[in-house]
Amino acid sequence: MIDRQKTALRKNIKKMRQQLSASQQEQGSLAVCNQINELDQYDNARHIALYYACNGEIDLSILLQAALKNGKRCYLPALNVNKTLSFLPVAQNTPFIKNCYGIPEPDVDHSLAILACKLDIIFLPLVAFDSHGNRLGMGGGYYDRTLANENHPLLVGVAYDFQHQDHLIAEQWDVPLAAVITEKTTYWRQA
Repeated sequence: MIDRQKTALRKNIKKMRQQLSASQQEQGSLAVCNQINELDQYDNARHIALYYACNGEIDLSILLQAALKNGKRCYLPALNVNKTLSFLPVAQNTPFIKNCYGIPEPDVDHSLAILACKLDIIFLPLVAFDSHGNRLGMGGGYYDRTLANENHPLLVGVAYDFQHQDHLIAEQWDVPLAAVITEKTTYWRQA
């Protein structure tokens, strides 16, 4: 029953996201990047992980470019065979290749990856979230597996405000977020 509800919720929210105009996506992404820039935790961070936006997700590329110019070390996730993620460094001229889902990843040697525990902040995409730090992702579990046995950094979800739900059922393996930033506000996890 729960799996069917998650599947239906994923389908509905992804459809809503894809129906946003290019202008709405651009405005939402810019508003989120501006909110992130206001965070003390971001200002103090030196090593940050972002993601490559796909299928209407909030686009953090403006933030990535500004972070690189400001001397922050930036990383993007790459898929591993064991269904975990490696966080690979990116620079202004880093080449990219597409993974099995068609998502661009840095085309750099995996030996250059940073451990998740060495990052200051990880910004994560999501499909839905609630005020208790629960995140519904795409269903692959890559972030949860990667962060399960880690002393992980500040985990911040990134979404449109309409992706907020009253309550999501958390699984035992789900790793909670500290906050979710939308174009309207920042939702800090409630106990």
